[in-house]
Amino acid sequence: MRKSKTKICICGSLAFTDEIKAIDQELRNLGFEVLLPNGVIKEITKKPGYDPVAAKRNNGYDAIRDHFKKIKQADAVLICNFTKRGIENYIGANTFLEAGFAYYLGRPTYALNPLPDQAYIHDEIMSLDIVVIDGDLSKIKLLPRAVTTVFPTSYVSARSRFPLPAWSTPTRILNQGVRRRRNRFL
Repeated sequence: MRKSKTKICICGSLAFTDEIKAIDQELRNLGFEVLLPNGVIKEITKKPGYDPVAAKRNNGYDAIRDHFKKIKQADAVLICNFTKRGIENYIGANTFLEAGFAYYLGRPTYALNPLPDQAYIHDEIMSLDIVVIDGDLSKIKLLPRAVTTVFPTSYVSARSRFPLPAWSTPTRILNQGVRRRRNRFL
């Protein structure tokens, strides 16, 4: 059986397209599979009349949701943070949103450079367990994905010896983590 490559999703401002492409190549040389933002793939920032809002949501295409899907597929996330508009190691709103989503999914998240001192996100960004690798991509070390939540076996009733099958509605809802009133299934 062939072992699949570890997938890393890159997040960062589209202003860093050239830098992200260089990081992409380095990660591929280290043996990773890389998932890039579509804006980097298409190099839309080099087109005349580039509009960042239109780039994120154009003709029914939702770049934010599309990139969330890539984060969900990935084994880890790498934030490419460089200097932008005089802010060292800049992390913009979109990248912050993506880092929060990766945190929610339990994906290890790495920042290429130290985290920025941006007042409006400082406390929040510090709480996301982001590992700073100081530009050294070889510091990306991943452990196998662990199951984060294990639910007890569900039974037909408190007196039953027969567990509900995994495909049953109450078990599926419990396993999806959907909160329901307890008496709904009794």
